[in-house]
Amino acid sequence: VRQLFTHVLDIFGKPNKKFFDTLSLFAKDEKEKAVLESIAANSDEGKAVYRDLVHDFAHHADVLQKFCSARPPIEHIINMIPTLKPRSYSIASSPLMHPDMIQLCVVLVDWEVESTKELRIGEATGYMRQQGPGATLMCAVRASAIVLPKDPQNPVLMAGMGTGLAPWRAVTQERVMQKRQGKDVGPCVLFF
Repeated sequence: VRQLFTHVLDIFGKPNKKFFDTLSLFAKDEKEKAVLESIAANSDEGKAVYRDLVHDFAHHADVLQKFCSARPPIEHIINMIPTLKPRSYSIASSPLMHPDMIQLCVVLVDWEVESTKELRIGEATGYMRQQGPGATLMCAVRASAIVLPKDPQNPVLMAGMGTGLAPWRAVTQERVMQKRQGKDVGPCVLFF
């Protein structure tokens, strides 16, 4: 069960209206049931409650705690909460410079819940932060969309809009290694 909630279900994801509707079926407290139904029905009261939950970045676990009389069995929870979606990160290292590893540039995602002053940390970046040096992480590598010129003497213009610096760090390392191998390389210019 622990693995289900740590590696499969997106328990810390944002619940959709269907989640509230299904949860209302399991509410034993009539007031909680009415609030859950109002959210699902998109009534004025329900919109206000939902807006407050969204403003506080409420996730599935928060909602289950808030409406504690609603306790769906595990076989229903599995169908109510979507599975975790893969997180994509750009590789920040060149295979020429680091043939046996992949390096990433990752910014820790964190925020404060305004109503409770609770500090929250993003699921994927929080997980990575908890890993010690040399930890093994499950991942998949996809081909890069960045195509370098065939001739290493051609210049490379790099724009880090949306991608951040990670792929351009890898490109720069690639050029550094080509230079170390005795090849003539063209200039690299980064706009960020």
